[in-house]
Amino acid sequence: MNIENEHTVTFTIPEQFSSQIDSATIRLSYLFPEIVFSRSKSEIIVSTNKQLAEESIVEIRRNVFHQLYKEKVYLDTLSIRKWLYSDE
Repeated sequence: MNIENEHTVTFTIPEQFSSQIDSATIRLSYLFPEIVFSRSKSEIIVSTNKQLAEESIVEIRRNVFHQLYKEKVYLDTLSIRKWLYSDE
């Protein structure tokens, strides 16, 4: 985690989760409507018009990585779920 200034926090995302960044930022925008989430290569950038307290940063970080993991599990199990619900 790298705090660039008092209104922006950047989380570096491990490579194995890079394909889930876009989906995660959409979900995060719904969960935190007062915060702007954007992507820069392998990072999620969190921007807000107010200074974030340390406990808020920790909560946002937890949610960022939870959403990334959730999307990865969804994509990894999609073929199994399609097979289970198919008529074959």
